[in-house]
Amino acid sequence: MHCDRRTPAGQLRAAELARLAFRQRPQPGQRDRHRDPDLDVDLLRAELVVAPIRRAGGLATAVRDPVGDVGQVEIEELAQVERRVGVADPGHPLAVVPNGVDVDRIDRVLGGPFLDRSRDPEFGLTFVTVGRLIPAKNQAAVLRAFAKVAGRDDRLLVVGEGPIRAELEQLNRSLGIEDRVEMLGLVPRDEVYRLLAAADVFVSASDVEGLPVGVLEAMAAELPVVLSDIAPHREIVESTPGATLVAPDDVTALADAMSRLRDTDLSARRAAGRSARRTVVDRFGLRSMAAGYYDVYAGVAAAGALLKENS
Repeated sequence: MHCDRRTPAGQLRAAELARLAFRQRPQPGQRDRHRDPDLDVDLLRAELVVAPIRRAGGLATAVRDPVGDVGQVEIEELAQVERRVGVADPGHPLAVVPNGVDVDRIDRVLGGPFLDRSRDPEFGLTFVTVGRLIPAKNQAAVLRAFAKVAGRDDRLLVVGEGPIRAELEQLNRSLGIEDRVEMLGLVPRDEVYRLLAAADVFVSASDVEGLPVGVLEAMAAELPVVLSDIAPHREIVESTPGATLVAPDDVTALADAMSRLRDTDLSARRAAGRSARRTVVDRFGLRSMAAGYYDVYAGVAAAGALLKENS
């Protein structure tokens, strides 16, 4: 059973579906967890889903997608819920299957997997950040950091739309960088890829993330990244040489990291970008997602066969 829950009402319906499935016929279940503003409430509802799945002896699987996520950190939190309600089963651990980034589509749009960023550095660097303009994405920190380090010919591209756009535009003016910052608003996805290809460094200072698809797409486009040190970012870049994490809301640290990349020679930046791409291809691409789904369903099928054999 696959439960997709995007609203509080949908979450409750999913929980009741799982409960009903358990009452009617014990079988393995699959649960798709989308990010909610109140994680504590979500975990309380998760007990209703996880408990009957565990009691059925099946395999509970969290599947993460581009509009939300269940990261490894949250899997550990769900495991705590299981222990609290007494249904933890070490023999059937929760699994995570991240939705894959379509690297092939990015390559088709950009004309190939490896980009040429060999233009004259005297023309300055282009930094880019992508995300909805809301406080949690913390574009204000990116603007302040850029103001500290930007040379005359450096640029910052801000891709996204949202309720704090006017506030960010006012901040641009107060920082005196409005001539070097482009607020691009909503941009078609293929055009986002082209903007990434035209940039040199991707920056995200988010306080909260689900699965940060914008980060993954930038990495797939071979951009070195500077990211806030939050759990979803750590999960992505933990095996990516050259990726930089800085403390959330530390504008000085963010500016220093951006400055170091600006002053790094081109070959080192390109090496960091290719390392970033390898991480996406190996761990967050469609092929790895398909392999993850296969493993999940193979495990569910095996658990179901065992239940049938022992019934």
